[in-house]
Formats: sequence, structure tokens, C-alpha cells
Amino acid sequence: MRRAWVVALGVLGGGILALDFVPGCAGHWDGNYNLTVRVARPAGLPRSVRCEAVGQREVAEALRDELAQPDPGSYSVVTEGFDGKPLTVRVPAGHMHSPLGRVVRRWQFKYLVVIGVLPDGRRVSAVEKIPDHRETQEVSVTLP
Repeated sequence: MRRAWVVALGVLGGGILALDFVPGCAGHWDGNYNLTVRVARPAGLPRSVRCEAVGQREVAEALRDELAQPDPGSYSVVTEGFDGKPLTVRVPAGHMHSPLGRVVRRWQFKYLVVIGVLPDGRRVSAVEKIPDHRETQEVSVTLP
């Protein structure tokens, strides 16, 4: 009788663990977090700054090189009269988890485009990698 209980508990436990590895998703979280961006420039501050979070490097580089900037999106901030104080940008992030709560996949936008307009009208820009939000929610960018 005792042997039957041990076998039954083993099968039940194995079934529960197997359920955790069955393809599919028990749940997910899609949202965003606030990234603090510190912008500096050795030769003097720009008069305005635009920061935008994007998912792919190619998109970030295209946005950086664009002469006529599109309207700011949901994941960007534009500051006229930039005073050197940190800016806050919303960064999309999320994860999927298994039926037992194991995180199966994490994601977040990976690149930050920072564009500064100097007092004489010239543009300076940089593309920075956004750190994993579990490690830090702050990034420093030095414009050329």
C-alpha cells in the first residue's frame, strides 16, 4: 500500500512539473517602466533634448539620422529649454510565465535615441543601449 502511495505521488509530482514545461503560456505582463536619462555635453548644454526608446538598433539609427523628426511617440520625451536635469522616458517591457510561475521569456525596448539641438541650431545625437530594467533604471548619455 505504501509503495502505491509513493508511486502515485511521484506520478502526480511529475505531472505537475511536466505541466510547467508544456509549450504555451499561463500568463504574461506587458507594461512599461520609467528610465531616468542623464544627458551631458562637454561643450555646453543643448537648448532642447529629445529622448526616445525603440526596440531595434536599425530603427534607432534611422531616427537619429532623420533630418525632419516625426512627432514624439508614446515612448519619448521632448524638453525645450533643457536645463541639464534628468529626463524620464517610459520604456516598454514585459514577460511571459509558465503555469507554475517560471519566467519563460522577458523583453524590453533595447535602444535609446537622444537628439540635442544646440543654441546655433545644429543637431547632435547618440544611440545608447538601454540596460536590463532588473539591474538599473538609469542611463547616462554624453552627446558629442
